[in-house]
Amino acid sequence: MATQPTYKRQRFLLSFVRQLSDGVKATDLQKLVFLHTKAGDSSFYQFVPFRYGAYSFQLAEDLAILQKNGYLRSRHQPDGQGLIISATAKVAATSPTYEIAPERGDTLLRLAYRQYPYYAINSEIVDRLFNENELAKFREE
Repeated sequence: MATQPTYKRQRFLLSFVRQLSDGVKATDLQKLVFLHTKAGDSSFYQFVPFRYGAYSFQLAEDLAILQKNGYLRSRHQPDGQGLIISATAKVAATSPTYEIAPERGDTLLRLAYRQYPYYAINSEIVDRLFNENELAKFREE
């Protein structure tokens, strides 16, 4: 087995996840990579408006491949609210560092939705995240 994944985008994703040393929820990872991409810091993944905001099918597929090949692992959260993804020891210790937003959970979702409201158009949770005044702004977009 190769010591690093074949594709540059997968090597980027490994480095990105490794920097999140405590692991990260899959939904949060999608939003963090999305914000990183929108900031112009990478262009490996394309995002579409989806059920929980910006989503990349290629990123999800790369996560599955990297888990299958032993580079990433996932574990259920203690509260049963999703999976935590983290890098395994198989990932090289010398990785580039990235500027990653500190927000997580609903705070991260609100940040992504406010900065890029287009990606909230198909969201199933936007009503839970915002009050009526803020929702009106999304509907105007």
